[in-house]
Amino acid sequence: MVISSIPSAPYYSLYFRHSGSSEYRVLGRIFVTSPSCGAFWPGLHPVQVRTNENWHVFGTRFSSGAIQVELSHLLGRDIVRPVDFDPMVNFNYGAGRIVRQMLAQLYEKPGQHESELPKSGLGMRQIELSLITLILEGLRHNYSKFVNGPGRNIAPWQVRTVEEFISENADRPLSLGNLAVIGGVSGRSLQYTFRRHRGCSPMKFLRRIRLERVRNELLHPIQDTTVTSAAMRWGFFHLGRFAAEYRQRFNESPAATLHKATRPHV
Repeated sequence: MVISSIPSAPYYSLYFRHSGSSEYRVLGRIFVTSPSCGAFWPGLHPVQVRTNENWHVFGTRFSSGAIQVELSHLLGRDIVRPVDFDPMVNFNYGAGRIVRQMLAQLYEKPGQHESELPKSGLGMRQIELSLITLILEGLRHNYSKFVNGPGRNIAPWQVRTVEEFISENADRPLSLGNLAVIGGVSGRSLQYTFRRHRGCSPMKFLRRIRLERVRNELLHPIQDTTVTSAAMRWGFFHLGRFAAEYRQRFNESPAATLHKATRPHV
């Protein structure tokens, strides 16, 4: 089968394969996709795909507006030229490997993990923002050298401003770009300074705050409080990873915390 696409409006589609292969022709490039090599259909460029008979592919579509807004936040300036990504994505190493893992959690074996996936709200929106940031920071495009350029140090008050914003808005979907706007710096500078002075990235700091909010709910449960409901409410959709992070931070499982809070006191 041959598929030809000439977009009438800009959009981006990222594909990875569970099985089979296809030949892609885009931007003068010819490459073959497989479970270890994906394709990123970029913007308004025409694409031609030749595929075999037996294949299984997943696709995630991003609006050009979402990509452009987050990039503008990361760089701290307006984006004039469209973002052009390298159409070939290697899923074996670097950011491509992490992208593949995130997409696999969302799409592979949906029946097995359906109960762990957020249907809407904070969890799903946070996944979307995290994936867009990862794509802009880790995949190759015409703004890569600006996104990954050297960061400059920022003032302590800017770090505190971002920390306070995270604490007050941990129940909202947040991205690195959002936090960079609050600090009035580029995303790269914010990353650099947080790691230097706080020993973690801004997004890691956000996860810590959310873990503490989950723990507070488990320590003070209401009638329908469960580990799953508390974790989902604070954006943790992968319950296995959440439980491991929780145990590492608080030296007990979330279930143990809830059990201690609900057992009768003599």
